[in-house]
Amino acid sequence: QTLCMTAKQHQYFHYDVHNLYGWSESRATRSGLLSQRPSNRTFVLSRSTFVGSGRWAAHWTGDIRSTWSDMRATIPGLINMNMYGIPLVGADICGFEGDSNKELCIRWSQLGAYYPFSRNHNTIFAIPQEPTAWGTEATAIIRRALLYRYRLILYLYNLFVQSHSDGTPVMQALFMQFPGQEFTYDLDRQFMLGAGIMVCPTLEEGAETVWIYFPPATWYSVWDLELVSEGGEVVSHFPAPLDNINVFVKGGTVLPVVIETEGETPTAEQVLNSPHISVHCYLDQEGEATGTLFVDDGYSEDENRPVHQVKFTVSQQQLTISPVTTGEMVRVVSSVKIAGVVLAGEKVEVLVGAGVQQHVSYNSDTLLLTVYQLKGEAGIPLTTDTDITITWRVARGNY
Repeated sequence: QTLCMTAKQHQYFHYDVHNLYGWSESRATRSGLLSQRPSNRTFVLSRSTFVGSGRWAAHWTGDIRSTWSDMRATIPGLINMNMYGIPLVGADICGFEGDSNKELCIRWSQLGAYYPFSRNHNTIFAIPQEPTAWGTEATAIIRRALLYRYRLILYLYNLFVQSHSDGTPVMQALFMQFPGQEFTYDLDRQFMLGAGIMVCPTLEEGAETVWIYFPPATWYSVWDLELVSEGGEVVSHFPAPLDNINVFVKGGTVLPVVIETEGETPTAEQVLNSPHISVHCYLDQEGEATGTLFVDDGYSEDENRPVHQVKFTVSQQQLTISPVTTGEMVRVVSSVKIAGVVLAGEKVEVLVGAGVQQHVSYNSDTLLLTVYQLKGEAGIPLTTDTDITITWRVARGNY
């Protein structure tokens, strides 16, 4: 149902501009909002978009059904939208049409926590499907998934900055990071967030394990930082309990992570304004890793707004934190975790600059080095114009 294809719209036939209606509507809406609040960024959400609409608006995939098959289909759908130039995109978590159920909604919420645009939304004619509708167990599981999203919000924010700058998709098919691996070309049940995070959701009813392909790289569990795979392998029955979604980090990645706090789940604004972060380094086979932190006020439209940008580099048993620009949104590094640290000894000595750090732990079984209470309780503020170095080595007398 649409207009006659030969109908005139200004100097064009409708046939030629039909798909541009939503694109034009989003552009006009953004322009109108900026005319009223020129200093603030806009948020426009549209179901009708076209290639390049991401410059003006976010997109959601419309009235999908509350079924396992529709949940599975959201992954290639959102990947495609990212390639069309619409990075801020999501699907209705738990489905829109029809009644969802507890297990489906849990699994979909876990997956949806890693959508670029994450929203639970359904029709008024279906049963309630917000987390609390399924009882305390489901609420706790879904809350945990969403809390992990908030803890990774600085990494996600950086992905959108990159997408805004050069068009790199936020949500990617594996072949975008591993183009030489033909095995990845038709994989649509796992995906990448940027170059560093691989999400492998559970997409089958009653499943307690999942099939996962690990491309050639070193892969770690995102939260416990344990080495999971050295890559180039298929694991056909990877554990997938109901209370967890499998998320992995590629070796060579540094993630700035918001420190978890007790009490209520924070809002995105509170997270972005929270000063304390932990730097998680996942070393590749050469013992190296890189990452960035980009922080601004989160709402200013002005391209000349204050920006705080930091580069993290790990090489030769040293983490170097290099301020690129210093803005008003200063962050404080309270702790550092480094996965994949191989040392010929049980005891480790860590230097922060030239000073010895007292609060250090090293697990030679899991190869995890943790440096905590940096500079006591104060942490290291990322305000200086000079590099900050954290170096580790076998403690003297422990050979």
